[in-house]
Amino acid sequence: MRKVIAFLMTVTVCLSLMIMPTMAAEDYPEVGFDFEAFEAQERIDGTPKVARWKYTSSTSQGISVEDKTATACIDVTGYKGTATRIVAYMYIQQLNNGNWITLDSHRYEFDSWHGSKEITYSPCPHGYTYRLKASYYVYSGSQYEYISATSANFVYN
Repeated sequence: MRKVIAFLMTVTVCLSLMIMPTMAAEDYPEVGFDFEAFEAQERIDGTPKVARWKYTSSTSQGISVEDKTATACIDVTGYKGTATRIVAYMYIQQLNNGNWITLDSHRYEFDSWHGSKEITYSPCPHGYTYRLKASYYVYSGSQYEYISATSANFVYN
């Protein structure tokens, strides 16, 4: 019953995210590319702000697994008139022997104050726990703030 409720909540969030139009400027769907290493080495333009949530109104991220396919979604909203661009990284991860292993990763840019995206990954075998890790860089002009968040864990038995 808990799996059904968790799945329905995730589907509801993902469907509500699709209502708002996404304005993705660039989409990098390369499967297997190590975006965690890329993100760590990428030169982020602009100057970081120390205070958080100055440009970002909200973030949400969710994941569900059904029929060995993970569906993950993000939604990030900046303050309209303040946020000018958003860069988001998505990492579908599996808990394996106590360590989170990244199975799939993507990078998206939104030339707007809002962005949302849904991705899928398979195969996701039974007997593991999955989550979505997300990193957001929300810009206001040349300054940005960094937000890191993870979804609730999804146990796929």
